Amino acid sequence: MKLVFLNGAPATGKLTVAQELAKLTGFKIMHNHLTGDVVREFFDWGDKEGHDLHKVLKFEILSYLSKSSIKGIIMTYCFATNSDESEVKRLLKLAKKCNFEVCFVRLSCDVKELKRRVRLESRKKHRKLTTCKDLDETLNHWEFSAVPGVENLEIENTTLSAKKVAKMIKEHFKL
Repeated sequence: MKLVFLNGAPATGKLTVAQELAKLTGFKIMHNHLTGDVVREFFDWGDKEGHDLHKVLKFEILSYLSKSSIKGIIMTYCFATNSDESEVKRLLKLAKKCNFEVCFVRLSCDVKELKRRVRLESRKKHRKLTTCKDLDETLNHWEFSAVPGVENLEIENTTLSAKKVAKMIKEHFKL
């Protein structure tokens, strides 16, 4: 199994690119809000118990899927420097144990475009950030970066379509 770890700040188009990549590869999508929505049924966003449950759910699902006939997963993630390194280390450990490959991709785009995208109606479905104020606060609080210590395919997608970005990822990793 291959896991495409699609990383970037909010509104960089991770889920939109994941949907296009899924069409090209047949991979399944495990977007960040999938497990987040389950957690929000029980805990407020930001609660420690909810954060811990969110991690447990993601890793249990990945462990289970690695034993299935699914050929690939596309996982969306907002990797923040000095916050998420331990989770990525745990992911790499699980990948080694369960014999799947992780392909790291970092999406980025300029802030003006992020502010346009964050207000799109489609973001409401998964309770994503939807205001420029919340986006500014998030960007000021967290440093979103490529995952350190591993090879990252970095794509600046301000002017690229999600379909084009998905093709680039597919070709780069030979999916």
